[in-house]
Amino acid sequence: MNGLRILTHLFKEILHAAIMVTRFAVFGDVHGHQNVMYDKAREWMEKFGESLDAILQVGDFETIMRPEHFEHYYAPAKYHHISDLREYAEGVRNPCALTVFTGGNHEAWSVLAENKNGGFVCPRIYYLGLAGTLDINGITIAGLTGIFSRKWYNAVRGDHPSYDWKYYRREDVEKLRDVSADILLLHEWPQPVDDSFRVLREQNVPAPVRAGTPTPAYQLVKGMQPRFVFAGHLHKASMHARINGTRFVGLRQVMQPDGFMHVLEIT
Repeated sequence: MNGLRILTHLFKEILHAAIMVTRFAVFGDVHGHQNVMYDKAREWMEKFGESLDAILQVGDFETIMRPEHFEHYYAPAKYHHISDLREYAEGVRNPCALTVFTGGNHEAWSVLAENKNGGFVCPRIYYLGLAGTLDINGITIAGLTGIFSRKWYNAVRGDHPSYDWKYYRREDVEKLRDVSADILLLHEWPQPVDDSFRVLREQNVPAPVRAGTPTPAYQLVKGMQPRFVFAGHLHKASMHARINGTRFVGLRQVMQPDGFMHVLEIT
């Protein structure tokens, strides 16, 4: 009997090793507090004794590393502070995992403009671009930067960073429309949260999010049908839902004590 138990245990170990598991930690809005994000990721790894293949983040990452980066950072002065990211750019600290992020509506646009088609802003910290993808272990991650504005959706984006860069354009959405992605990172939730959302759990979702004409991000999710969609932007609101075959997670910002991240395992 003991021999059977040993063989069963060995079989389970071999089976687990044969199935490749890719593990992501997904975070809501960071607003320059990258140290908090990485500390919480390390706490999770130490608690469960597992490693992370990557950290994913849904915008308002804030890549403000020098005072001149405030020039194209459009937010009230009280929010102007150098991001923790400077320590990672200077090599004082190292990310605990490869980090992949999309852009929000509060970003240092002069920094992101250098990689508007995607690229590393620091060692091991990758920006997906205005609309881009990255493959990790055969898993395709797509990202759409910004929020929706009817005024700016069909407008041509200028070559130089400006206030309206925080709004995604038709060309960005169309670039992703035919992408076969496993994970889609948005900043703003796909709206409206209507009857197509089979809500599993939610907290503090504002009423306006449930109304209005479907946004292009909503249409993108319905058409692309990724396995997972993550979004932030609402700070104190969270939701777990299914949109047909897609799992949607709306995340609180990193400084909220009870909704800082979501751990995702894909085989």
